[in-house]
Amino acid sequence: MIKKPTKHEYNIYKVRKTSQNTSYSSWEMWGRILYMALVVIAISCPQLPYRVAYPTIWIALLSLRFRPWLVRTALICACLGDVMGSIEFLAQLSFFAFAHLALMAYFITCKVRVRQRVVVVSAVFFLTMLVTILSAVLPCVGDGLTKGLVAIYAILILSMAWLAWTRGNRPLMLGAVSFVVSDLILGLNRFVESLPHAVWVILPTYYLAIGLIYLGTTGKCSSEGPQ
Repeated sequence: MIKKPTKHEYNIYKVRKTSQNTSYSSWEMWGRILYMALVVIAISCPQLPYRVAYPTIWIALLSLRFRPWLVRTALICACLGDVMGSIEFLAQLSFFAFAHLALMAYFITCKVRVRQRVVVVSAVFFLTMLVTILSAVLPCVGDGLTKGLVAIYAILILSMAWLAWTRGNRPLMLGAVSFVVSDLILGLNRFVESLPHAVWVILPTYYLAIGLIYLGTTGKCSSEGPQ
């Protein structure tokens, strides 16, 4: 026979639960404030080594405590990609490809009611975008290996964005689109034509994407956003 907890034991449980929730809220609040401060530093201090990675390293560390393992994997891969961005482009591309694969796996595990119309319309939209991007960028990419990896990466990031869009979670939807915009400008600037002040679009949209993905992935994935 299961012993029913006394009123005193129940009150102790409630106090502990409230304390845990308060601690979680404090960590989240200060973690987001520090992330925004690091974003400002990364954007405004171009002379700092590996500056692009500062915000993503912090958000990856924060995710170790508060986010599902697939999201943690994606954010860790993203911060490794940022570090490799100053060293080797293809390594950077590979880490971000793994980040998108981890996010796709997370989105697939989200048990939400998917509207067929949204799936079809968004699929047509992102497929059209894929064809357009590949047509514009691939002819300007140099060797065959890089061209193949860029094509695979474009497929992965747009597939990730499509899956995020079908989940109906607003932070994830906006975060995925921001990710696509950031990498699209990056690709055009790197391979097609040097764009003036491109970094002022690439970095803010990228950090917005990472922040929104972190915000939208608290464990449950629903159309209501974070739970």
